[in-house]
Amino acid sequence: MQACGQAGEWIKSRLMMIGNWQIWALAAALTLSGCAGGDWPKLGSVERPAEAGSAPAAEQAPDSPARTLPHVSPAAGAPQDFPARLAAVEGDLNQAWAAYEKSLDRVLASDRGQVLFAESWSDAQATLSRLNGALDALRTIRDQAAEAADHPQPPADISLLAAEADLSLARWRSRVMAEQNRLAVLIPESVGAPGPNAVAAAGRTAFAHINPSYPDEAFAARLADGVRAVRTQVPDAAFDVVAVGGDAAAAQAAAQRVLWALRLAGVAHDHTAVALLADGTGAPQVAIYLRKTSL
Repeated sequence: MQACGQAGEWIKSRLMMIGNWQIWALAAALTLSGCAGGDWPKLGSVERPAEAGSAPAAEQAPDSPARTLPHVSPAAGAPQDFPARLAAVEGDLNQAWAAYEKSLDRVLASDRGQVLFAESWSDAQATLSRLNGALDALRTIRDQAAEAADHPQPPADISLLAAEADLSLARWRSRVMAEQNRLAVLIPESVGAPGPNAVAAAGRTAFAHINPSYPDEAFAARLADGVRAVRTQVPDAAFDVVAVGGDAAAAQAAAQRVLWALRLAGVAHDHTAVALLADGTGAPQVAIYLRKTSL
């Protein structure tokens, strides 16, 4: 208990130095509920990822740059190059993801009041659509491998490769759907209203509460200290950013600033999520919740 209290007090002392960008930790600063016995934070206190398949299927983009893979019938002799093809498609997807990350960085770093923000958002949307369309190549490999596995004399290890391709496809689809949600929540006012949330705050204990009313240049650095402390204990922790406020545009801007601060702290985009909660009164407030990315 003493070790847990010392850890909580150390992080609390760091976060309470933030200044005008105040981070008020619930319970013992960054400590999660149930902290005891010196094992801070308890892994069980970090929310588990949602069940797979709970989100709607990702849209298919008509302007996909995905490579065209010929159908090969197992009866005619199943192809032996499935591993190489799967590796090549994964490489293409990783390159497409890197391009999307760069476009999303430009969105988060842009001023929402400037034309550049809307342009950057549109570019990120188009880049994500191309990534989504590129999943067709991975889906083709998955289907062909599964078909070859059903042949009376299937190639060696083809069933394992089909399962691997299926898992890869599920991971990529989940990543794309999460980013579709992010862009929908951060949508420019000139384009439309914010889209639905993929994360919620109900029943969860916040990692930190942030009042963004007064900018402070030290905010990003102070938050980074807390992020590093948490990730030391929970390496696969993800950060769900939930903004509340009567003015949707102001809440969007507050959430965007926190997302960018997390990015500057070294948190990958696929380890953050964002949501907006309607509230008829008050200045925007932002809460950050922890979530594990693995079961």
